[in-house]
Amino acid sequence: MKWAAVALSLLLLAVASQRLYAWPLPYCWELSVGSAEWGHWLALAALILGLLVPTTRPACFLTIAISLAPCLAAWKHGGFSWSRLVTGWGGSRRPTREIEVSPGLWMDVYVPEKPSPGVLVVHGGSWARGSRKDFQALNAYLREQGYFVASLDYRLAPAHPYPAACEDLDKAFDYVVSHAQDLQVDPQRLAWLGRSAGAHLALLQAYTRRPSRCVIAYYPPTDMLWSYEHPSNPRVLDSPAALRDFLGQTPPAPVYPEASPLQRVESGAPPTLLLHGERDDLVYVEQSRRLQRRLGELGVPCAALYLPWANHGCDINLAGPSGQLCTQEVVRFLATYL
Repeated sequence: MKWAAVALSLLLLAVASQRLYAWPLPYCWELSVGSAEWGHWLALAALILGLLVPTTRPACFLTIAISLAPCLAAWKHGGFSWSRLVTGWGGSRRPTREIEVSPGLWMDVYVPEKPSPGVLVVHGGSWARGSRKDFQALNAYLREQGYFVASLDYRLAPAHPYPAACEDLDKAFDYVVSHAQDLQVDPQRLAWLGRSAGAHLALLQAYTRRPSRCVIAYYPPTDMLWSYEHPSNPRVLDSPAALRDFLGQTPPAPVYPEASPLQRVESGAPPTLLLHGERDDLVYVEQSRRLQRRLGELGVPCAALYLPWANHGCDINLAGPSGQLCTQEVVRFLATYL
């Protein structure tokens, strides 16, 4: 039993250590997210084990320290709730309705009780995966805050390369505007919100295709050519292949700058909120920093939140340290600009 307990303590430490450095292997970045955003449960398990088996205490102490660091950093940042961390979000995530915008193209809508400003949500997944059902907790939470929310699907690569996804998002935007009265949404007060590949699409929509009051981008790729030239570890994600599948060509094809929010943004663009983990293994944080600098040069209002402990998809747990801080920034940003 003693050696089994020691082995368990080392396993807990190995999982916790993914927050500091995710092994460059498939799915280890997901362990990194889990160890940061649910690390309090790792810490609790290590505490119990350390109390029961004294020989495991050195490893358990390290696990507790590593696992609770994001929570302590979020608490120091301000607006972090320890009780919510433990109890979770607790609300219903079900959309009010599911609407077929055009044949085969659907969106989930979260309709508040009275006419409200709206948020159009675009899912991630390297332009080739994912669906409108991803990350539903924030959609429902924003409805509770008094916003209309539409979570959108779009055609996926490689079967449907760029600009197919943008065309589908155009249709969804136009549908919301044309059915604004039925959906109880103010068509003059709309925002785009996206994650990862969806953040890239949301930025393109807001900057070039369907301008909005503001746009929110979680860990977005912003420069397609820079992305191709600075790929993620291929054992984690073959990002050049994802770009080739999405854009249908290889550099230096003109579609790369054409599909880059960094290259397409101009003065007068809508205010932008950027949210990015500094430990992101899939979309490097430099992508957001480069766009932030460009927006500053153009005089476009821009807010940014960079989380030192966070990896890609860090907001998946709305009650976790990243989820709480990101949600706090989103609500503040929407209240200011929407």
